[in-house]
Amino acid sequence: MAGLMETLLARVDGEIELYDELLTLSGEKKDVIVNNDVKRLQEINARENLAVGRLQKSGRLREDAMKEISAVLNIGGEATLTALAEFLADKPDGQALDARIVRIKDKLTKLKALNAVNKSLLENALDYVDFSMNLIRNSAGGAVYDGAGNEIGENRTFFDARQ
Repeated sequence: MAGLMETLLARVDGEIELYDELLTLSGEKKDVIVNNDVKRLQEINARENLAVGRLQKSGRLREDAMKEISAVLNIGGEATLTALAEFLADKPDGQALDARIVRIKDKLTKLKALNAVNKSLLENALDYVDFSMNLIRNSAGGAVYDGAGNEIGENRTFFDARQ
């Protein structure tokens, strides 16, 4: 049993490290979005995708370890970290697991906040691009279309060239 718990705690520690990596990448992504560095943004997204893949694999391994522990301890119901920590609350392993759960929740809260900031920055950048494209289309003359592809308004330019 002790070996199974050590394995589980090691896997949870590995997941915490991966969440730290994602937090670092999200922080870098925020700076890159602000600086409008598209190439670097693509690099960060690729690294982020690799980290998420490793996190998913680590999560499957953790779930396997938890199922083994649940079977040994004869714990009914769903095998979750919280359920296992509650079952082992009066033991050192339960307290160690509970401390790791708190760390994971903290990382997830920070990651969620950073992702919300990045989403907002990206939406603002896309709105600006959309605005710029509309200015270019309008100043070049020709038809203007709405989101459904229907022609709207008359052919006007942004600046009135007639004086």
